[in-house]
Amino acid sequence: MNYFLGSHSTGKSTLCDEILKVDPDFVVVESLVRSMNKGLNEVGVSFHEVNKQKILNNLSLSLHNFTHKSTQGIATRSLIDQIVYNKVVSPDLCVKHLQEQWDKDAKHIGYIFVTPIEFPLVVDEARVGLWSDPVIQKEIETDMELFLLKQVSLGLISNKQIVYLRGSVEERFAVLRTYLNI
Repeated sequence: MNYFLGSHSTGKSTLCDEILKVDPDFVVVESLVRSMNKGLNEVGVSFHEVNKQKILNNLSLSLHNFTHKSTQGIATRSLIDQIVYNKVVSPDLCVKHLQEQWDKDAKHIGYIFVTPIEFPLVVDEARVGLWSDPVIQKEIETDMELFLLKQVSLGLISNKQIVYLRGSVEERFAVLRTYLNI
């Protein structure tokens, strides 16, 4: 499986939309956050951010175990996201099991397409409160970069697997199409 990696509001979903316009059958695994928040809002259920994070960790691990060996497709979130976001939401929450699973499965990962912060943060139903703060967005991005550097230094992934998507949506998508052969 290939993954997008980037803080919230960096254009991952927009790029997924572009992929599906070109190839509606391409396997795109979207973030669980939007769906979960939308569903919770529709039924009037509210959780503390830490409890939401626990639920997302479990759902993300299940999704990872189902998709990570797929040689085709792309996902907007990976276990990296869960590990990094937990540092912000609940630093006391144990994510050792997520890290161990990532370490075990890293060899199956295709490309990691990094979407850096280049656009203004968009506030929507998934980005409220803590997630509407550009300082938090930048902190997440920095932590993701450090995570990748560590993974490369440990030999779990190579620099060749990390592809930075920069520029306009069109420029980013042109690079993405080349790597994904779509």
